[in-house]
Amino acid sequence: MVETAIAERKQKMLVAMATGTGKTFTMVNPVYRLMKSGVAKRVLFWVNRRALAVQAIRAFASFEPEPGLKFDKIYEVYNQKSH
Repeated sequence: MVETAIAERKQKMLVAMATGTGKTFTMVNPVYRLMKSGVAKRVLFWVNRRALAVQAIRAFASFEPEPGLKFDKIYEVYNQKSH
């Protein structure tokens, strides 16, 4: 599903998965590939709780798409804190 959408250069995608199924982990690699390919300049990874935002930032920061190079060193990762 995600692979097909990327191959078709879709501008918008919605991926819905059940709680605890690894949504963050599942999306880190496709987000990197979208950015690297130039299909996307920015990707919104939306979560509805602060704890999930922390989890997402950690997942993106620890992802090593290229040997010795972490995702957050290649692309900026922003966290918009709600007030």
